Amino acid sequence: MPSEAIQRPSPAHPLPAIGRRQVLRLAGALAAGVLVGCEQTARGGDAPAGAASPIAVSPTAARVAMGSCGSLSKAGMLKAAGADYLEESVQGLLVPDKDAGAFSGKVSAITAAAIPVRCCNGFLPGSLKSVGPAAAHDAILAYAETAFTRARQVGIETITFGSGASRQIPDGWSADQALAQFSELLKRMGPLAAAQGLVVAVEPLRKAECNFLNRIGEVAVAVSRAQHPAVRITADLYHMVIGGDTADDLEQAMPLLRHFHIAERATRSIPGAAGDDFRPFFRVLARHGWSGRMSIEAGPAGGESAYHAGFAYLRAQAHDAGI
Repeated sequence: MPSEAIQRPSPAHPLPAIGRRQVLRLAGALAAGVLVGCEQTARGGDAPAGAASPIAVSPTAARVAMGSCGSLSKAGMLKAAGADYLEESVQGLLVPDKDAGAFSGKVSAITAAAIPVRCCNGFLPGSLKSVGPAAAHDAILAYAETAFTRARQVGIETITFGSGASRQIPDGWSADQALAQFSELLKRMGPLAAAQGLVVAVEPLRKAECNFLNRIGEVAVAVSRAQHPAVRITADLYHMVIGGDTADDLEQAMPLLRHFHIAERATRSIPGAAGDDFRPFFRVLARHGWSGRMSIEAGPAGGESAYHAGFAYLRAQAHDAGI
């Protein structure tokens, strides 16, 4: 398993407003199409020519780099524990709401970190609404352009779009209205991300954190409607399992998968603490020859020994699954 395996987004076509089962089937067929553009951010292969199945299975071996969400101050500890990279916060690290001087003072520390910072989450503040009557798309795009420009300066390649407070549907606003707004926002955001050589990856969030895009199939609809290869999915296994998603649901969304978050279900703990079995999901990654990054995103976590055990646990299960 290489230290830095990076996955290319698969091409996509828009999805019509149809039922969820049809959406999932169509999501699996997306890899058979070709969407031109953003080749500098494309990572990975297309479906084999003439494939009879709607699910594109790659003949190449899966490659998954293991990292963790956390602050830059933990880079040394995480490296000692076996992490390949660090995932930080857009708001805390890239400070898009602050002037250039506030960020420039961080650059040397970022580039000198014990492990590279390759991904970010914590994208939008709740004050910038993605959906609803107070949606502020122009302000979001200005903020995003600053974030993306700064991300490129320090080698960040993926920004996860969770931001539950930003995309929460307010009372009196329909899910259809929200989906149309959010898809349009992603469509406009894609070229900004592509210009900086990175990918924005939308993640499903459990209902306790947000009332919109809770299942990976729902995320696939919004991402597909954006029609841009720099807009993809972060499969957050913690949120997915709580929401009822299975390995089959992940399989259907594989053509759009960019990034992966992982933690155990009961207490959002570091993998291995309760012995959760992730192998059914890892087998999906293996079947598709997926290459990308997988970040532990746990709650209040332990130190080096806990992460060392967690990475060993994940790598053992990944090996069992064929990765």
